Amino acid sequence: MRLEESQHCDCVLINGGNFRGERDYRDATHLSLEDLMSEIDQSVEIVVASLPGWVLKNALRETWKVVSGAWMQYDDQVEVNSFGEIIGIGGKVLNLQQIYRVGSTRRFGISLIPSVANYWKERPEAKPNPESGIPVHSLLLHFWAEKVWIRIWAFLDQDNDGRIDAEEIKALDRSGRGELNHGDIMCAVKSVAQMEIFEGEYTLTDLVMKVAGQRGDGCLTLKEINRRRRTRRRQLKIARTREANFPSELLPDADVQDQQQNL
Repeated sequence: MRLEESQHCDCVLINGGNFRGERDYRDATHLSLEDLMSEIDQSVEIVVASLPGWVLKNALRETWKVVSGAWMQYDDQVEVNSFGEIIGIGGKVLNLQQIYRVGSTRRFGISLIPSVANYWKERPEAKPNPESGIPVHSLLLHFWAEKVWIRIWAFLDQDNDGRIDAEEIKALDRSGRGELNHGDIMCAVKSVAQMEIFEGEYTLTDLVMKVAGQRGDGCLTLKEINRRRRTRRRQLKIARTREANFPSELLPDADVQDQQQNL
C-alpha cells in the first residue's frame, strides 16, 4: 500500500510498550525528528483494523487492570468516562453497531486486548493483513510533510483556483526560473509553515518536495506541482466519501473542479 493511498482511521490505540521516551510534553510542544525516534522504534509498523463499537467500549479498561506494556494508550479522538469505558470517537457518541477504523501496531498492539483477541479468533478474516503495515516513522513524516506542503500550497495559490501559475510561484522562487529548489522549500518551511529546521537536516524538506510532486533529484516545476496536486485532490475526495473522520485540513481546495484544468 502506498503511503498517499493509505486509509485514514477514526482513532488510534497503541499499547504503552511502544513508547519509551519517558517524557512529558506540553500541549504546545513541537515534536522534533529526534523526539520521534526516541519515543517509537523505527521497526514499529502501523495497520488499520475494522472493529465494532461493542468490542471497543470496554477495550481500554481491560488492559488497565495491571500496569504493564499492554496498557493501552489512546489518541485525542477517543473520549473515555470515569469507568474507563469508551463513550465517544471523533466527537460523536460511540455507536455499538458501527464499524470503526482503528490504527494500531502490527505486532501486539490491540491484539493484547482480550475482547479484540476473542473477536479475531471468532472472525479471523477481520484481522488486518500484516503485509498492510506501514513503518511508523515513514507514516508520520509523510503526514507531516503533506501538512507542511498544504500550508505552502495555500500561500502560493493566492487566487484559490486550485493551481499555481507562473506569477504566483514567484513568491518563493528566488532564482526566477519558474521552479522551486531545495533552498526555496527550506525557506518556505521556515517562513510559511513556521517550523524550525536544523541546518543540514533535509529529511523533511526532501519529503515535502516528493509530496509536492518532485520526480527526480532536481527542482519542482510548475507542471509537476499542478499535476501532483490534481492527483492528490482526486485521491482525497475519494477518501472523504468513504471515511467518516477524514482530516479536512488536507483538502482546502475541495471545491476545485479538476476537469476544468488544463495545466
